[in-house]
Amino acid sequence: MTDFIHEQPKPASQQSAPEQDKPPISERERQKKVYTYIGILFSVAFILILWTFLMSHRSNQELLSELRGNNSALESTASSLQAALDENLELNNRISQLEKQAAELTSSVDALTSERDAALTARDEALQRLDAVNLLAQLEYQFAQEDYEACRGLIRQLDPLKMKLPEGGSPTAAERYAALVEAVSAQPEFPVEDAASTQQP
Repeated sequence: MTDFIHEQPKPASQQSAPEQDKPPISERERQKKVYTYIGILFSVAFILILWTFLMSHRSNQELLSELRGNNSALESTASSLQAALDENLELNNRISQLEKQAAELTSSVDALTSERDAALTARDEALQRLDAVNLLAQLEYQFAQEDYEACRGLIRQLDPLKMKLPEGGSPTAAERYAALVEAVSAQPEFPVEDAASTQQP
């Protein structure tokens, strides 16, 4: 440390020698560095824009897939509703025919009455299935509209008829109903704004 303190300063000619050997930066080189820096900035900006576009495209694809799934479920519900309507119309026509035959064939009144009662029972079953399918369609629509209070009311009406839902389709009507019940149950009883207003004195 003593040697460092008492070290003699180098001559001015030796100190300035490296600085004199270093060539000055030309204006062209400065512009080249500026252009390089600007190019790097534009590259970073382009990468960020590209990344944002890819994320947005992925989100749009997921939303499109979800909408297609919902549309498929609605089409399946409409098909089930139409089938139930056709079945109900066919049963009503059959009942009319049986009633006419019962009036004409008095000798077989008992047999025709029994068959009519069976048809009435089948018609009642069909009407219950029709009501169940109709309520399920309303429930899916209200859930899509995020009206969860209306959904709860429809669930209370549909719950006694859930065994009447048709078994065809994939997913089945019963599976869609169970999924909707679970989704509605996960929602709060009141919206956030209503809950906040009820807490105020």
